Amino acid sequence: SYSRMRHLLLSTVIVLTVTCNRWADYDILSAHGGVFRALQWTSQEVNHISALHARGEYHKLMHLIKEKLLDADDVSMADRRRIDRFLVAKRPPAVFRNLFDDDEKESIDISHSEGQVDDVLSIWSTALIRLSDQLRSIVIDYITT
Repeated sequence: SYSRMRHLLLSTVIVLTVTCNRWADYDILSAHGGVFRALQWTSQEVNHISALHARGEYHKLMHLIKEKLLDADDVSMADRRRIDRFLVAKRPPAVFRNLFDDDEKESIDISHSEGQVDDVLSIWSTALIRLSDQLRSIVIDYITT
């Protein structure tokens, strides 16, 4: 519905606004209740996380987090459990694997690196319109919960 689409776009604006490079002052690790602060991230990794969010490549993001957690020696068991619970709860739906074609991904990368949130949102909007109502709802529910 129009209301849900608007809600998604507003949520996406917020996410992309704070993750695009020109808003570098935002602490991306404070997202999701700061669950990922327990891991040590390089600035390149944080930029990569931001780009994966912009591209909706949550499956790749989950893989990155799992690898980082496996390699971490200094993470408490409580933090490991918190991260594991998050990864299970936020497992991305399959629709995200093919949400964008290669040209759209390239355009998102360019726009994201330049901080052009409107351009990224336009690409997201086009992709959402292309989806069936059911898949669109799945995407919207995942992003907004």
